[in-house]
Amino acid sequence: LEGEKTGIDLFDNQVGVSISLEGEICSEPQAKETSLRFCFAPIQSKDRILIVGSRYPEYVFGEKISVVGKLTLPQSFETYPGGPLFDYGAYLAKDGIQYTMLRPDISRLGEVQGSFVGFLIRTKNFFVSSMEKYIPEPESSLLGGILLGDKQGLSKDVAEDFKRAGLIHILVLSGYNITLVAESL
Repeated sequence: LEGEKTGIDLFDNQVGVSISLEGEICSEPQAKETSLRFCFAPIQSKDRILIVGSRYPEYVFGEKISVVGKLTLPQSFETYPGGPLFDYGAYLAKDGIQYTMLRPDISRLGEVQGSFVGFLIRTKNFFVSSMEKYIPEPESSLLGGILLGDKQGLSKDVAEDFKRAGLIHILVLSGYNITLVAESL
């Protein structure tokens, strides 16, 4: 079945145990108010790990790092009190993420290797920072969301307003379309 694990993975017997892994950041880190989230690809396995770390220092796509922390399995949760369960494990599995690691110790291991995806991310970040110079907030974050699907700059209040109005899909789908074009290149 899609989203479910099949077979036993190298890390299954190490869930809940503190382990040390080396690998690289395999997604653009997403900055939240107090945390930084990114996909980590350990060299020991094809499975990916969602790292939720401290907001600072910042890391970048493709950076080689070492992490020391406890592996956990993603847990389903109620979307709201009395509401349906959200299968968080299946949601992460669509991106190959089988485990999570909260607040690990992270060490940089070396220089970031250049890649086409890294180039696209740097170009997007340059474009967003240029918009922020000439267009005030919250309009610059809104434009970044519509053009590139960049929701990081949106304040919680603005994002909630879009959700309440039923318009959050405008931000999500716009960025998704850009992602499809970039991945096809």
